Amino acid sequence: MNTMTKAVLKAGLITTNMLREMKRFSITLDRDAEVEEPTTLEEAAKIVGDALESSDQTIVRETDLAVLRQYIDTSTSGEMHVEVMGTPAAEFDVTYGKTRLGEYIIAWRSESIGDALTNGMTYLDTGDEKVYFKDVRELWFGDNKAFMLCIPNDSPT
Repeated sequence: MNTMTKAVLKAGLITTNMLREMKRFSITLDRDAEVEEPTTLEEAAKIVGDALESSDQTIVRETDLAVLRQYIDTSTSGEMHVEVMGTPAAEFDVTYGKTRLGEYIIAWRSESIGDALTNGMTYLDTGDEKVYFKDVRELWFGDNKAFMLCIPNDSPT
């Protein structure tokens, strides 16, 4: 059961009768045995507010089709040097492109490494320079993660 469903149930916004009717029309929500309904409006508001701020409600999947064109037009090879807590963790080849604003577009489908990329020790070796990043956004195409858009430390954005 997702966080929003739990919050709606905890807040008492869906009653047992409503659940029964929903099941009749094949709309199922699992009701936790441990759900305690709030006794005040403030408690209900807090439950719904906490659910809205949970990670599964605040993750925004961003798509930018112009980035795909810029990646294709500017793609080149580099080497990513990842350090964690001052210790080299990995080195691997990457293909990257650049936006007109100087952001780096790195093809990436695996788990997020945004924290490692912005730790001040990890860098992209372009062959001409070492590029450190101050911010990273993931770009998605549909349900598929495709790129990381990385803002270099010296960027004005």
